[in-house]
Amino acid sequence: TEMLEEVVVLAYGGTQKRSKVTNSIAKVQEDVFKGGILSNPAQALSGAVAGLKVTQSSGNPGETPTITLRGGTNFDGSGSPLVIIDGQVRESMSDINPDDIESMSVLSGPSAAALYGSAAASGVILITTNKGSEGRAKLTYSNTTQFHTAWMTPKFQNIYGNNEGEFTSWGKRLETPTSYDPMDFFQTGATEINALTLTLGTDKNQTYASAAVTNAPGIMPESDYNRYNFSIRNTSKFYNDKLTLDLGASYIIQNNKNFVGSGEYFNP
Repeated sequence: TEMLEEVVVLAYGGTQKRSKVTNSIAKVQEDVFKGGILSNPAQALSGAVAGLKVTQSSGNPGETPTITLRGGTNFDGSGSPLVIIDGQVRESMSDINPDDIESMSVLSGPSAAALYGSAAASGVILITTNKGSEGRAKLTYSNTTQFHTAWMTPKFQNIYGNNEGEFTSWGKRLETPTSYDPMDFFQTGATEINALTLTLGTDKNQTYASAAVTNAPGIMPESDYNRYNFSIRNTSKFYNDKLTLDLGASYIIQNNKNFVGSGEYFNP
């Protein structure tokens, strides 16, 4: 019966009509970070927001990507945006359970720094997590399974080899070229995410709880990544809805085994 204006989340949980906000705000569509194809929400930003670049330093499932907005602010082009989750500053967004995210927005430009200070000079990534909803209890289960393979390796020569007992890069010409294929070293990796969410509540009190398990054996032999996410949030209203109490807690366990670095000598 009437047209509603879009409302966006601003500094420290405040909201305002989208038409009255002067700084640039790009809203990430929900199906981008809940599409079930990524192990962490940071990877979902790639290609989702204009001027935002996501660089994955390695193929490790739990690796934190480098995020730069509009080329960064430092001379070397670095400078990651500030990550704000439910009004709280976080160092990283890679360890969040994607099922817990309700909305995600990206603030760029100098107006973002005016809201959050100099730490937001490279922009801000705003994340709002889910709350409980009024109605009957609802239990949701989801599973995401991916498989990973090594795509390519540099081209290796197989005509010259090392002398036995030496570690120099070049040796004499081999009588028979070697048949070693570096791709045989890698294995098929996988990322499996099992998540369970529970929401229930009344008009005065709503509760949201979730648990997620991520298991990811890597493409490198003996490399593994495991993550366990637990979160709970309760929202209550008192005194004829004049007072709102919003309590939330999350517990995250991460186990990284034999992560591969980049740019190191002897690094396979």
